[in-house]
Amino acid sequence: MGSHPALSGLAIALASLVSVAHAEPRPSADAHIATATALHAEARYAEALRELEAAYALDPQPRLLYAQGQLHGLLGECTRATAFYERFLATEPSATAARLAREAIAACRPAVPPPSVAAAMVIIPPSPPPPPRPPSVPPTTRRDRLGIALVAGGGVLGLVGVLGYVSARGLRTEAAMAPTYADHLDLVERAEQRRTISTVIGIAGGLVLASGVTRLVLAPQPGGGVIGIGGDL
Repeated sequence: MGSHPALSGLAIALASLVSVAHAEPRPSADAHIATATALHAEARYAEALRELEAAYALDPQPRLLYAQGQLHGLLGECTRATAFYERFLATEPSATAARLAREAIAACRPAVPPPSVAAAMVIIPPSPPPPPRPPSVPPTTRRDRLGIALVAGGGVLGLVGVLGYVSARGLRTEAAMAPTYADHLDLVERAEQRRTISTVIGIAGGLVLASGVTRLVLAPQPGGGVIGIGGDL
């Protein structure tokens, strides 16, 4: 708020209001004006303004408009102060009083408010989330599944062949201990058949197993390269 060239005019106006109140007795208005004068001297401007408003309601003297404008100016309320000065000028006061009111209007400037935090704040948009990482593929699923199936199938066939061959030898042992010659021949024939079938299954299992191992060793990965049994080559 700027300085008030006519600030001293407030005390003069209040003093003149007291004298006018004595000249034309208005007990209620006079009391409010006297209280406002005392409060102004103590720099209690808001309370003094309320007293002047009460006095103006009882006795609307033009000088009260000027005094209220001065108090609004002291409170930093320049817009309201200007409104009261202009109302005072509209009553066509003396040339001196009008000059003081115009000077007070020109001198009263509202304080520049500090920039608000909201206005000064730069809102930074949040960073976009990083793209989701592709799920890691376990090494087993990266291998050739057909190769794994061939290895497993070959192993099973080989195991069946070995078990069949062992069973055939067991039949030959039973044939040697057969009580009759007919039983002996029957057990020998069954043992030979089982051994033949076991041999065929074992050979087939070996071939399937070898095929699977070869595929796992030589089959290329999706990203290039060759898969080894112990890991990536």
